[in-house]
Amino acid sequence: QRRARRASCVLQHAMSALLRAFLLALAAASGAAFISSSPPPLFATYAASAASTRTATSMGGFGKAAAAQKDKAPKFLGKKSIIKQMKSYIALQKAQEEGMVTRDVYVKAVLRDETVNEKFWFVGKVAHRAGFSTDQALGMQKRVVLEHAKLLQGELKLAKSLHMWHAPGNTELSVAQYQQTLTPLDAAAASSLEESAEAEAMRDGAVGFEPEQYQEEKDGFFVRLKEDGTPRDGKEGGLSPKFVSPQELEMMGESVQNPSNMATDLDGLVESLDKGKKFR
Repeated sequence: QRRARRASCVLQHAMSALLRAFLLALAAASGAAFISSSPPPLFATYAASAASTRTATSMGGFGKAAAAQKDKAPKFLGKKSIIKQMKSYIALQKAQEEGMVTRDVYVKAVLRDETVNEKFWFVGKVAHRAGFSTDQALGMQKRVVLEHAKLLQGELKLAKSLHMWHAPGNTELSVAQYQQTLTPLDAAAASSLEESAEAEAMRDGAVGFEPEQYQEEKDGFFVRLKEDGTPRDGKEGGLSPKFVSPQELEMMGESVQNPSNMATDLDGLVESLDKGKKFR
């Protein structure tokens, strides 16, 4: 009996294997025929009929058509996103539409050791069309601005967190002379737009960012201010510009060409000018 059962099991396994092989060969043959030819007319008719039935059912009130997907704000794609926003900035500057706004952008690091940090790094410029606030424009481009800032300075890359500040466009020198204060980003205003509105603005080039660019960290600059973006104590009156002769200007030009003499912070540069010294 054991031998009989064993022989029966072997026979069943063999038959199963043969059947599977036959089915696989049949499926391969029919699949190849189906791929190499267009769908049978019956299949096409059924598909069309099913589509029309679904449409009629939805229109008759027995079903709902799929809701249109809401626009989503574009994802940050690294360098590609930065370049895209730079192109938008250039286009906005060329168009010079009425009400277009340009602002200088600064980033301040909150250090991990919680020590006081007076450095406000200049990282670029933001532009936006009328109808948007600077806070909204920075909010839409927050990732672009901050990721670029971290590429510029290791201090910003290693920070516990980063805060964005802004000032009127092309006022870097006034800021360094303590004649122009900085404005902190209003977080509530920065996130006040619906995601679909942000997506539309980004797609239409309504906001743009011009990144500050240099090869080495020492070529960047920052200004030292109090926590609230106002001049430090003793600097409230601002610094008076110093007028120099053509010879002095030429000497300063030569020192600029020497990286070892280049000032790393803009207010230090202005102070050295005010005292009649070369760039340090």
